[in-house]
Amino acid sequence: MGYTDEWTLEKIKYCIDMSNMFGKVYKLKTGCTLNILNEDVSILSVPDDVYDIGYTSLAIGEFDIQCKTLIVVGGVNVFSMNYAFANNVSIKRIDLRFFDMQKIWSMSSAFAGCINLEEILFGQYELHKLSSMSRAFNDCRSLRELDLQCVYTDDTPVAIDATFGRCYRLERLNLKNISNLKLDTGGYYYNFLHDCVNLKEVISDNEIISNVWKKHLKYMKNIKAERDALMG
Repeated sequence: MGYTDEWTLEKIKYCIDMSNMFGKVYKLKTGCTLNILNEDVSILSVPDDVYDIGYTSLAIGEFDIQCKTLIVVGGVNVFSMNYAFANNVSIKRIDLRFFDMQKIWSMSSAFAGCINLEEILFGQYELHKLSSMSRAFNDCRSLRELDLQCVYTDDTPVAIDATFGRCYRLERLNLKNISNLKLDTGGYYYNFLHDCVNLKEVISDNEIISNVWKKHLKYMKNIKAERDALMG
């Protein structure tokens, strides 16, 4: 049973039921349940009484999940996902469309070190309480596009230090609704695009983000000129 982005919540629930009867099911220390459907798809179910899915990483914690696609469902009361998926080298796609992220206030290093992660699908839920994205996508070397329109900072400033560092293949970044930045992180917010060498577009109305983007473009232009000069 291969994954497509046309999967519905009803189909996911059906797959969970089938997996509970015939498949591989693991109860994690966080209180979440992991259903492994096959080598292509696994489903992480987050119950209503789970508030924190962080710091028990699926890679460096209790379970090294190996699949191409991870679908996350539930999560209505989750407030923290720090290091939730960090350092997993197998997952290529994380589908968060059915994961209720409305109460999340921190996703520090949530996806950091997922070097083969190519796609993150965010859903309809808006994040108005998020205060930290520090290193959230750091070292996601295979991501090409990231749409974070779901993150709103009208009420809560968000930390973005080293958020997209070493995303070498990232080409397009949408930060349209991030207008309020937390600048009390030692001044390190400026390095949130560090080593994004293929970045071509950043969508943002925030002056600080726009200025960092312009400086990044200038820096990359100078690096290219120096490289071309060395190569004759």
